[in-house]
Amino acid sequence: MTESLHIQGRAWSWEQIQEIGQLVGEHPTWSRYRLSRQLCVRWQWVRPNGQLADMAARSFLNKLEQRALIQLPPLRRASPNRMKHRRLKCVALDSSPLEAPLRALEQLELYEVSRDPGRRAVFETLLATEHYLGYRSAVGENLKYLLCTGQGRPLAA
Repeated sequence: MTESLHIQGRAWSWEQIQEIGQLVGEHPTWSRYRLSRQLCVRWQWVRPNGQLADMAARSFLNKLEQRALIQLPPLRRASPNRMKHRRLKCVALDSSPLEAPLRALEQLELYEVSRDPGRRAVFETLLATEHYLGYRSAVGENLKYLLCTGQGRPLAA
C-alpha cells in the first residue's frame, strides 16, 4: 500500500507529486498559471460547470511548494487582489480599561460611520486590534456602528 499526502481535503499519491515535479522540471519557463492549467488538463481537474479548476490547482501547487515538495518558478507579478495587500492605518486609541457603572458614562452616542472618515478609522482600528479574526476590509454591504461615551471615547464597534 502506497502512502498518500492529504492536501485540500484530498489524498494525493507520491506518484502524482513526482509527476508534478517532473512537469515543472521539463518546463522551467512556464508560469505558475500555465502549470496549473496544464495540470488540470492532464488530470481532467474541472469544476462542476466544466471549467478548469486552475485556482484550486494553483493553490495546491503553492501548498506543495510551502512543504518543500516542489520548486515553482518565481512569481511574475504580484496578486491583483488589492484588498489582500491592503494595509490598514490604525489610529491611536485609549485602550485602558474603563470601569464604571453604565449610568456614570452619561449619554452614550451611537454613530453609523460609513460616511464619516474619522469615526470609520476608529471603527476599523478597533476591529483590527480587538477582534480575534483581525480586519482588513468588509465584504459586501455593511452597516458600521460605533458606540461612544458622551466624551467621544469608543466603547464598541
